[in-house]
Amino acid sequence: MSAQSQNSGTNTLMGVLSRFMNSSIGMKLIMAVTGIGLWGFVLIHMLGNLQIFAGDGGEAINAYGAMLKSMGGVLWVARLSLLGIAGLHIVTGIRLASRNKKARGPKGYQTLRTQYGNPLSRFVGQNMKVSGLIILAFIIIHLLHFTTGTLVSDDIFHSADAQGRHNIFNMVTQSFSNIVWVLFYAFANLMVVGHLMHGTQSLWQTLGIKSGKWGPTLEKVGLATAVLILLCNVILLPFGVFLMGANS
Repeated sequence: MSAQSQNSGTNTLMGVLSRFMNSSIGMKLIMAVTGIGLWGFVLIHMLGNLQIFAGDGGEAINAYGAMLKSMGGVLWVARLSLLGIAGLHIVTGIRLASRNKKARGPKGYQTLRTQYGNPLSRFVGQNMKVSGLIILAFIIIHLLHFTTGTLVSDDIFHSADAQGRHNIFNMVTQSFSNIVWVLFYAFANLMVVGHLMHGTQSLWQTLGIKSGKWGPTLEKVGLATAVLILLCNVILLPFGVFLMGANS
């Protein structure tokens, strides 16, 4: 096979892939796949953060942080991949929402967005662009806050525990002693939960299982998971750490 034929075949394949990924079905598939990835990350990240309540003066969460740090460059690849997945999810969601709005008209699109779900998921659905950008900004601020230490004083960010490990416990408790940070994280995570609730409906529909025998069960599992994240990330973690610091 000549090089020209190979290039032609590659260009044809790329063209087909590009058209599919820019179609409504393709964009819905992107939303489903990236949504599953983000859902999994939120759960794993939440479970790791809950170790701050172990009652051991920060031993568990500092050890957890040291384990992550030992991954070196792999951890940064994971962080940047997460940021890329979140960005792709948000941009695709905005494009898909704009396309649906144009196809159905403002009134029809608004009706579609309000016909199912709880008040939080309906609010997110009605304000997809704004809430999506809020979440993207939250991810960036979160990285600048607890990952790079840009938004934390040097003495707090570079503090070490008795074993010489990064003192995450001290950094988090000091940060959440400020009610502004507490309210910011609670609000941002509330938007995340709203997206998870709203996205679950679309996810099951995209995968073709919403109306099947597993549909009702999966919706209940999705709702229960979202409620768990709501209780932990919106209420327990920010306000619990705030109260823990106030009572120490």
